[in-house]
Amino acid sequence: MHLVSCRNLLIYLERELQERVMGVFRYACRDKAHLFLGASEAADEEIFEALDKKHRIFVTHAGGGGESCRSFSRFPPRDRQGINQGGRQPRKVI
Repeated sequence: MHLVSCRNLLIYLERELQERVMGVFRYACRDKAHLFLGASEAADEEIFEALDKKHRIFVTHAGGGGESCRSFSRFPPRDRQGINQGGRQPRKVI
């Protein structure tokens, strides 16, 4: 992704979950992607750099995307047939 907008959600989450969400954002973003947060929220400075603190606009640091995937590693990866490695088929949306 090139842009993530997450305004006024993180303030309702506990710190541990906020950190996991930041890791997921970084994993999903390309290098130099932008993150917009709400007025009361802050981005993890190890993952994101502030472009405009007043308007809560951040950019990802280059080359850090792969490291953050461990923050949501409890979700099993999918194999090529779309089946979780845990053996369950994904639900179909009707």
